[in-house]
Amino acid sequence: EVLAANADSKIWVVACHACQFLSKDIIDCCLTANVDFAVCPCCPKDERGRVQAAAQALNVDLGVALVLAEMGRLAGAGCDVKLRTLPTDVSPMNRILLGHPKALTASF
Repeated sequence: EVLAANADSKIWVVACHACQFLSKDIIDCCLTANVDFAVCPCCPKDERGRVQAAAQALNVDLGVALVLAEMGRLAGAGCDVKLRTLPTDVSPMNRILLGHPKALTASF
């Protein structure tokens, strides 16, 4: 509601160490409201186990696999999405998804 009520303003939503499901909810709200975001997901969880099985088969960290899967989902939804990282000594959950829903201009 808050995002929709301020649709004429330039808004960025930032979430640091938001759990996997909260991260997805935040991103989905931003997509719906056409708002840019920077989300640093943590606590990787795969409810259905599909990504986890693939990550294990490929010997890839589950958190990395989930971020890559989310980037694919966002790109498929027409969102310009980029990945940035923090130094691991700052946080082991160092992946940051930057999204621009309209994908019309690269604002970051």
